Amino acid sequence: MSVAQTATRLLLVGLRVAGLMAFVPFFGSGAVAARIKVGLTVALTAFLYPFVSVPATDTSRLNWFSLVASETAAALLIGLSIQFVFEGVQLAGQVLGFQLGFGLENVIDPQTLVETPVLSTFQQSIALLLFLQLGVYSWLLRGLAESFRVLPLGQSVAKASTLKGLLHASADMVRIGIQLAAPVLIATLLVDVTLGFIGRASPQLPVMLLGISVKDLLGVGVLWGTIVLWPSQLQGYFERAFALSQRLLSLTK
Repeated sequence: MSVAQTATRLLLVGLRVAGLMAFVPFFGSGAVAARIKVGLTVALTAFLYPFVSVPATDTSRLNWFSLVASETAAALLIGLSIQFVFEGVQLAGQVLGFQLGFGLENVIDPQTLVETPVLSTFQQSIALLLFLQLGVYSWLLRGLAESFRVLPLGQSVAKASTLKGLLHASADMVRIGIQLAAPVLIATLLVDVTLGFIGRASPQLPVMLLGISVKDLLGVGVLWGTIVLWPSQLQGYFERAFALSQRLLSLTK
């Protein structure tokens, strides 16, 4: 293999690895220092290089713009598939924050470094801890290695089926958000209905003032009670996300 072909393979492998470091949760977070991302990119590129093949082609005839776009798109598909899970968790937090009256209380999200409703930040922090505790980052690395088999270097082609599959996959954000928020939403809805009947039966009672406190206490209690189920739920979500990323990669060939 010529020096030019070796450099080409190194560059293409590095592009996909760098794209993954930029797009996936945790590794792509602004909280992770740039030098750590660069070090991981170099280390992973060196590790994967011997196991990745690229078709023997005259390097002078390569369309570098197409190759860069191809490898960036492959990394983006993997990153978005996992990011959909975190976006679903954030959606659940936004819905619950509005329902419990915390919609105007914002803090800085450590993932995005922008102001986010407090419950969204709280739930995303828990999701990130479970991401690390479940070892999902190691799944990402295995998924990256598997992506070179599913979609060899330089063979990504933009297809309508890929975009269609990605749009269908984005619906998972809503599904995850509804599933995580459902227990608290149901509990607070029952409180609203009960207080409505009480208000009709006894108009002199300060139902509006009482309802806010009862909804907050019950909602937070139900939230804490259901968080114990999150490890198994999020593990299932992450597993489906990885299966989705492989399916989307296969559609781009």
